[in-house]
Amino acid sequence: EAAKPYSVSVVFDPGSRWHVARLRVAAEPPLRLSIIAGEMAYEYISALNHVAWELAARKLGQKRAWACRMRVQFPVTLTPSQFDKQPLAKERLVSKQALSVMRELQPYTGRDGQQGTRLHSLWLLKELADSDKHRVLTPMISSLVLRELEYDWDNPTRGDEFKMERLLRRG
Repeated sequence: EAAKPYSVSVVFDPGSRWHVARLRVAAEPPLRLSIIAGEMAYEYISALNHVAWELAARKLGQKRAWACRMRVQFPVTLTPSQFDKQPLAKERLVSKQALSVMRELQPYTGRDGQQGTRLHSLWLLKELADSDKHRVLTPMISSLVLRELEYDWDNPTRGDEFKMERLLRRG
């Protein structure tokens, strides 16, 4: 049997009432694993941003949420004052109840049982996603061929009713 370069253990933490997975790296992992980990972290952060978008659209309506779409993202901060400066909180783009839940999940609350905000799982996830996007160039070679493709989308910028608009045409 080949040596396993890493192992995963899952334990229940009674303090936080969460199941915690711990990864132990015994040997240098292949570069491909870092690509997968970075993609996973980005997708998790993206999922939180989708939640923030849905909450903003429910409060503001699709048209107003679309107008401020670049400021709608799930905040992950190390201090309450940093949280309050985030557009989602500062501009009240989501309901008070939604903001309250988002505050409870922040690293500065110590909610996941870790010592220190920089060891909080949400902060580590954000850091991994950011480092993958901004600091590490991961060369990948791929190609995409689009033939006979029609793409329709709901255009929320044209009033409350959804209108379908063709973006790509054959040929």
